[in-house]
Amino acid sequence: MHEWSYLTYERPKTVLNNNKLEKDRKEPLTNLVTWVYEEGSFVPSCKITERGVYSIINDYLCESVVKNQINKSNGNFTHSMYEQS
Repeated sequence: MHEWSYLTYERPKTVLNNNKLEKDRKEPLTNLVTWVYEEGSFVPSCKITERGVYSIINDYLCESVVKNQINKSNGNFTHSMYEQS
């Protein structure tokens, strides 16, 4: 899945050109984030940004507690999160 954002005034406008609907310019792709999920699930396994590649380790301790660790591609620990369902 990809996500990105831009300001409203940067949004391409739809115009009629030779009886065809076209965009007046390409959609800006700044701050692009790509999420990679485990096959057949909604569990994220990787996040790719301009700043680097982050692997996401999901350690399911029990039904109600999930431990998520995000590691940069250089191996440094960057984030830890505990969720209670």
